Amino acid sequence: MARNYAALTGKKIVKRVRSKHLQTAVVCVLGLGFCILVVCGMIRLVRENHEYITPVFGMVLAALGGWYAVYQFIRQMKVLRDVPNARVFRKYGTPDEIARTISEESGSSLLESGQTLLTPSFIMKHGDYESFMPSKDIVLMYRKEHRTNGVLDSVFLVCHDQYGDKFDYPFKLGKKHAGKMDFAVGEIVKHCPECRFGYTQENIRFVSQNAKPLN
Repeated sequence: MARNYAALTGKKIVKRVRSKHLQTAVVCVLGLGFCILVVCGMIRLVRENHEYITPVFGMVLAALGGWYAVYQFIRQMKVLRDVPNARVFRKYGTPDEIARTISEESGSSLLESGQTLLTPSFIMKHGDYESFMPSKDIVLMYRKEHRTNGVLDSVFLVCHDQYGDKFDYPFKLGKKHAGKMDFAVGEIVKHCPECRFGYTQENIRFVSQNAKPLN
């Protein structure tokens, strides 16, 4: 069912972005706590059983997990400190401007498949306003698949923008939805004729080396 963005405002977008990063920050804190418990458990194992190989290996993994949790927590707090100045707004306009674009074009969407919305000028994951990406700014696209036990269970269109950021846009599987990704690519490329295709080291290096800096 098509989503209705007619009443979308900049305040709603900011609220949603803040909520997303706050939830992630909470998960990071919980993850850090778990890693600390693992380290404590491994230390106790060493003291009680005088076993070293497994506990040391466990402590190293827990330390790496804890470092990653702290790193992600800091990233989330940087956004939460000034949400209206989040990266998506620095790239594509104020929350009100992005809300206006989404509201005006969502009613004439070209395609909706799963959580992905494609309009004449942008692609976005429903409800994830930080994934808002104008078609004209896309410099690289490729298909990504995920399999569980060898069985394909999800497929994504990965888009890189001219600022070096990328997002995975999910598409539904099945015969009924076959060809929708190709259709999306065909519509997007109308606005970015120099866009590259395919996941190759050359293309990834090209995106990285030519990424535009943000002020």
